[in-house]
Amino acid sequence: MEPDSLHPRVLKEISPAVSEVLSHIFQQSIDSGSVPEDWKMANICPIDKKNDKSPQSNYKPVSLTCICCTT
Repeated sequence: MEPDSLHPRVLKEISPAVSEVLSHIFQQSIDSGSVPEDWKMANICPIDKKNDKSPQSNYKPVSLTCICCTT
């Protein structure tokens, strides 16, 4: 689960109501050259690379970021 606990389907369903606000946030981010602090948070999940799940070296870290940050 992403740090914002927002499922992409929910974002899609509420997009007409939030698109203007998100557009403003995106524009501010571009103008300032930075992203909101909340969007910098991520949940790290280990994903196995190979069939043998015993050694830790068979896992790679994957960052799950805020859904708005990845769109």
